[in-house]
Amino acid sequence: MKTLLSLTVGLLLTFAAHSQILQPVTWRYTAEKTSATTATVSITATIQDGWHIYGQTVPALTCWAS
Repeated sequence: MKTLLSLTVGLLLTFAAHSQILQPVTWRYTAEKTSATTATVSITATIQDGWHIYGQTVPALTCWAS
């Protein structure tokens, strides 16, 4: 009985861990050397449909007097 319980718990944990691996964003980058000591790096993210990016800051709220 302990073996069956251990097997069931192990399978459930395996499925739960596998379901958490999502990769909705793919990244591309390029680096262009602009001089002997500097470079320009461009990073592009492509996001799958249904996913969103939210900003790190919230715009100030404005109150309109009526």
